[in-house]
Amino acid sequence: MDYQLYKELKNSLNTHSGIVQQIDRSDQDTCMFHFKAIWENGIAFTVVGQYQNKWFYVEKENYQISAIFHFRDINSKTIRIMQNMIDEIESGKYRNKMSLNEKVNDIICKRQLTSYMNNTKWCELINDISEIKDLPISYKTLLDESDKDLEGYWTIDGDEYFYRLELNTIEWFKIADSITKSKYIGRLVEPIVEQTSVKDLIDSILKKHSINYVYDDEQHEFIVYGYK
Repeated sequence: MDYQLYKELKNSLNTHSGIVQQIDRSDQDTCMFHFKAIWENGIAFTVVGQYQNKWFYVEKENYQISAIFHFRDINSKTIRIMQNMIDEIESGKYRNKMSLNEKVNDIICKRQLTSYMNNTKWCELINDISEIKDLPISYKTLLDESDKDLEGYWTIDGDEYFYRLELNTIEWFKIADSITKSKYIGRLVEPIVEQTSVKDLIDSILKKHSINYVYDDEQHEFIVYGYK
């Protein structure tokens, strides 16, 4: 945590009715939190980052509700943009912006969905299948507007956003029942394709955690519904 940056922002910014969260030199926050001011309606102005990669934004219930602004060093322009964002919070610009939970509840209500999973079960499932190297998975969240069914499979390790995924937004999660690998032989020789079944293993994991699922015989995949 850059204590000098915190002091500079605290002295340079007028947060009006927003309450600045106190930070002292002993603060060792691993997320590199630098500055946060919170208003009574739960909206906050936050500055985070490390070294030369820092950014600030408006959030509500720990969910970003504004554009993200990146910066390296503090200068008059950066302070002016920060102050403008804080003034907008004070004027009520973000008052009607939905938090993540509000968005999820709104979608559930509009689509009349029923919840079938919770964060505990998602964590148990993900923790176990993460141990299976190169396991093909795919998922769709309530916030996705694209047709995820057309995107095929990927892997947990190959998904840079996976571990930042909000579990309560997962609409469905698909797990292939086998792992396919191609072994390169040479330019003039077709690669050897090896397929390893993990059907029984996935089935046992799902049953161990009492997770309801649908097995698709045509696609050879397990489907876990977060909402339906």
